[in-house]
Amino acid sequence: MLKRLIFTVIGLIFLSAICENTFARNNDQYNLNIYNGLPSNQVYCVLTDKYGYLWIGTDKGVVRYNGYEYKLYTTADGLAKNDVWSLYIDAAGKIWVCTISDGFGYIYKNKYKNCVQQTSSKILRPFFLAQYNGILTFFNNVYRNGSILTVRNDTLSTCDFWNNSHFDMWCIINNILYAVNYKEGVYKCYFKNGQIRTEYKRIAADVKENYEKTFLFMPSLNVWFKGFYIRFSPDRMDAFNMLGEYRKIDIPTHKGEKINLYTLSKNKLYVYTNENVYRLDDTLHIEMVFAVKTLIKNSFDKNVTYLYEDNYWGNCVGTAANGLYVNAGFADPEHFKKINNIDLADYSLVGRINDSESYWWSKNKESLLCVSNGHLTKSYHFKFLVDVYKMLPYNDRSALLFGKEQAYWFDNTTGHIKRIFDSMVCMYDNKIETPSAIHKLNVFLSIRDAALSQRNLFTVSTSEQFLSHTIIKNDTIWTKSIDSERYNGIVYDNKKYFWVYNDRKILLVDTANNKLEVSKKIVDLLGINNIDKILADEYGNIYIKSYDALYVFNYTTLKYFHLLQNYNLKYAQIDVFHNKLVVAGMFGIAFCKIKGAADLSFPILYGNIKNEKYQQVYDMQSANNHVILKTDKGLLNVDIPYNREFEERKNFPIPFRFIINYNDDIFDLHNNDTIKILQKSEKIQLDIINSIGNGNVKYSYYISGYNHEWVNLNANELVLTHLPPGKFYRLSIVAHDDAWQSNTINANLYIIPYWWQTNTGKRLIILGAITLLAVIIAIVYFITKKVITKNIAKRNLQLELEFKSIYLQINPHFIFNTLSSALLLIRKGKMEDAYKHIYSFSILLRSYIKSSRNRLIPIEEEIENLKNYIELQQTRFKNKFDYQIIVNENIKRQQIKIPSLLLQPIVENAIDHGLFHKEDEKGILKIDFLSVPENRQVICIIDDNGIGRGKSKLLKRESLIKRDSYGNQLIKDLINIFNKYEKMNIDIEYLDKIEPATGTTVKITIKNPVYG
Repeated sequence: MLKRLIFTVIGLIFLSAICENTFARNNDQYNLNIYNGLPSNQVYCVLTDKYGYLWIGTDKGVVRYNGYEYKLYTTADGLAKNDVWSLYIDAAGKIWVCTISDGFGYIYKNKYKNCVQQTSSKILRPFFLAQYNGILTFFNNVYRNGSILTVRNDTLSTCDFWNNSHFDMWCIINNILYAVNYKEGVYKCYFKNGQIRTEYKRIAADVKENYEKTFLFMPSLNVWFKGFYIRFSPDRMDAFNMLGEYRKIDIPTHKGEKINLYTLSKNKLYVYTNENVYRLDDTLHIEMVFAVKTLIKNSFDKNVTYLYEDNYWGNCVGTAANGLYVNAGFADPEHFKKINNIDLADYSLVGRINDSESYWWSKNKESLLCVSNGHLTKSYHFKFLVDVYKMLPYNDRSALLFGKEQAYWFDNTTGHIKRIFDSMVCMYDNKIETPSAIHKLNVFLSIRDAALSQRNLFTVSTSEQFLSHTIIKNDTIWTKSIDSERYNGIVYDNKKYFWVYNDRKILLVDTANNKLEVSKKIVDLLGINNIDKILADEYGNIYIKSYDALYVFNYTTLKYFHLLQNYNLKYAQIDVFHNKLVVAGMFGIAFCKIKGAADLSFPILYGNIKNEKYQQVYDMQSANNHVILKTDKGLLNVDIPYNREFEERKNFPIPFRFIINYNDDIFDLHNNDTIKILQKSEKIQLDIINSIGNGNVKYSYYISGYNHEWVNLNANELVLTHLPPGKFYRLSIVAHDDAWQSNTINANLYIIPYWWQTNTGKRLIILGAITLLAVIIAIVYFITKKVITKNIAKRNLQLELEFKSIYLQINPHFIFNTLSSALLLIRKGKMEDAYKHIYSFSILLRSYIKSSRNRLIPIEEEIENLKNYIELQQTRFKNKFDYQIIVNENIKRQQIKIPSLLLQPIVENAIDHGLFHKEDEKGILKIDFLSVPENRQVICIIDDNGIGRGKSKLLKRESLIKRDSYGNQLIKDLINIFNKYEKMNIDIEYLDKIEPATGTTVKITIKNPVYG
């Protein structure tokens, strides 16, 4: 039976009906003042915004309050002045701050912004703020005659009427602005197409007379309300409409009651006297009267400055010297009543004897007190009692008293006590034992808790016999040890089972000593953390109080649910008294009517708002129709609600609102809302509005599929940088303070990906990459093809140049002249000279053929070729000239390479066209090789003293032109090829000598010659 019961309970965990988080809650009042964070005790105005924040205007700035902390706005935040006497909220949610100063602005999205002023008014004192057609309008009442100002697009300007008159009163009716100057007339103003349109009507003589009477004797208190201009005097109120019609408003004041103030709030007019606050309806009739003494409880400050009625915050009453009272003005009595005639500071509750009497024990004073109905009725002093742990009623006259070393019979009438085994026969395991033996066996030693069913007594102790079963019958006691594990408590469920428990497990035992253990593993599976106390009622409901939660289980109906889950139950005390469950903790005291098996009413809660009653409950006694709480602030008496109150009270959910502040925007967070987060701004600021907030609020969150457990935030900022973008996540958030915990809010969280992180973006990137790769391949192909074509063309040009050089060197004319010179030597018999001549020619010819195959040759080889060529020309022209080749010392002849066959055509021109035609003296050919290492240059200078280029052109014009053109063109082609296709750069310069000097100088500059 018991095994089936336990496993059934485990199965029901996942199908359990959790008690709804609704309460029949009494409205308790608390005070916000300078001692708990308000900047000033002078409160001038109060309102709530669309999110539920409470805004408080004081003489030291504007305060935004969420139930936990204040956010203060002062001149440091941009306010024109700290003395704020009025607040106004427009349709967009902007909080307009009214001061008497040179500035005017509003608070929006946690920031204050000043309006740009385009008005001549140096001092602003806004009155009668109203909004129509999206334009804010107010009466600037600085002097006797005020002006009407408007705010559009955060720009403040004067309302432009026909003659710029000052006005004595104004109002808005049906979105049309009416302004009155009692000396002139009535102006009607409305906006059309962004322009101000006005109409004017002169006041009739009789109406003007009424206006003059009104304003000539007008006191300082006056207001526009529902089309009437109302003036106040200490004992009456008079009203005039726009046409000057008069109406008297009856205020049922009595002698000594004076009108001293008015306020406008939520389209209601509130009139304040020294004793009452009157609320007027749209017809200027009184619809509600609030007595000041009921608005402010337990305070001598009756100077009410503002009454604000709100469905969420309740009545908010501002005072001139004692701050703000919140949730005020309800007729509910004070539930927590101080008990001053009893001092139980050093006492602990040890047991309840009957419905009215409970006993309290003090070890230090060795005293036992009886408290009945909130009064001390009996007091006993026992020197021989070491300590008392438990007192258990046995019958109408007697009780069992368990001490540290003994167990006693206690007489409820006389207060006498005697040891149990002194007057009864003690049987231990069916053997008669003497009192001394019983003592040695520790049967009744250090009993912590006990439960009694008829004559069956089960006890748990700290001695060796931890769980014992005792049967008391006539004059005999039968005792048996049941379990050797240490337990903290025991309770009988009034049906069949004794529930024995410690912080780790539960043991079920029946009167036949059959037992079943509910292990720690099963307790953890049930969600119970560290069992603190177990109670039972007559319906078989078992109340399991863990460290911070309360569970209800009924094994007859197999129902299991969580109770008071929105409240912090750490260190809470629980009790079952008749058909009531009583739970007292930091949050206050809650009562549930027990209707039957697993059937409890919604709790009635008497709140300990802001810990104004106490900080902690140490003990609790339920008796008759009240509960006594032993707290850190003394004894408190709380009446238990009558049965009818549980039926009459209306249930409502625990009021709280989650607020999200993200990316400079504020919005409410509801279940299943979707929050979209940008990756560049992945921080969410959390806030909660709770009118009964207690202590500091903290937040925990869980992201399904990402977190393994709930995460506690150190502050109110949730950072989501670790979440991959482009996915939906299930975000769960819970807020909790010192006494309360919110319901879990579940929202859908979406991290917005950058375009390249989306599927479309990825496809575009892949497509773009493929396209780019194809373009790169095409470009590389065409560039490679062009380079190859260019190299082939370059090579062809080089070959062409090489062939031209060869053809130049072995042209038929040159060969013919050389061979003719050789034949001439042979005819003259100069065979040896002829042989040398032909041999030199052959060597030169082979050198040129070899050079023509290489683009570059060392300077050494080029010099050798030039020598051979010049010497052949000397033989040919009969030594008409001498030559000289000079090489600079720093030129490395073998390492520096220059273009082959570059200098030969220039030397040939010098010989053929200059030195050959010289007649008067022997010619000289000089070749100099110079080096400029710092500029990586080699310079070759070819100088002759021939006839010069000018005279050469005159001689044999036609033939010389052809050869000169051919040689010069060859040099130009060669230089162009090298300058275009090689890093080497060649420059050639011709200098004609000035008479009487003759000849030509040619300078060839070779930049970046090849080394190697």
